[in-house]
Amino acid sequence: QQIVRTGESIDGMLRHLVDFAQIDAGTMRAVIQPVHLEQLVSAAVSGFAEKCAARGLRFRLEMPEPLTVAADPVLLERVLRNFLDNAFKYSLQGEIVLRVERSGDSVVLRVCDQGVGMDPDDLQQACNAFYRGRSASLAEAEGIGLGLAISRHMADLMRAQLRIASEPGCGTEASVRLPLAREERRL
Repeated sequence: QQIVRTGESIDGMLRHLVDFAQIDAGTMRAVIQPVHLEQLVSAAVSGFAEKCAARGLRFRLEMPEPLTVAADPVLLERVLRNFLDNAFKYSLQGEIVLRVERSGDSVVLRVCDQGVGMDPDDLQQACNAFYRGRSASLAEAEGIGLGLAISRHMADLMRAQLRIASEPGCGTEASVRLPLAREERRL
């Protein structure tokens, strides 16, 4: 199990470094198209509930209706996986919830955890590259501090709003707001 965990950790770090190199070089692009969230969310959470259960955490998905957004499917899935990975790393107990909800002409994908949370100073810098706040040592979380910085850039490329809210000892909520695909707006 330790070898598998270490391998996954190294894989995640390398993926983040490659993404960051693309951002730094200005070669990362978004191809905006209709994205069916049922399929994308299903792929992003595949195996996540089992991973949580093995650590004593609960995972819940709330997606009351099928929705289609205008986004880049690859970038959106990476943002969602980054949110879920962070929620897992910084949660020592409790529940992680992924909510997908329509809000007017947009959709909000929200990952909420009951983890260690961040204080206001760390929250202000959470999306800065290579920044690891005090919560990283509290949760003994592995990583290099690129997940949220990359997620912010990917959200910007998709013209989506990324928001992070957190409170020490109460957990963190990471969300991305995307426009509904044109055909969905009429419904």
